[in-house]
Amino acid sequence: MVLLAFEAVDLLAFVALGLAGAVMLALLVGVGAWLRARARAPEDGYWPGL
Repeated sequence: MVLLAFEAVDLLAFVALGLAGAVMLALLVGVGAWLRARARAPEDGYWPGL
């Protein structure tokens, strides 16, 4: 029974780590896209998202 509880906690930890990794990757891609859009902005001061 203790082993079963440990396996459940272990599975939850791996799922949580996977979700955290997916969120970090999405943030990284989003920030990269925002910075590229900002770098390509015209010189009149318009930057998307600001």
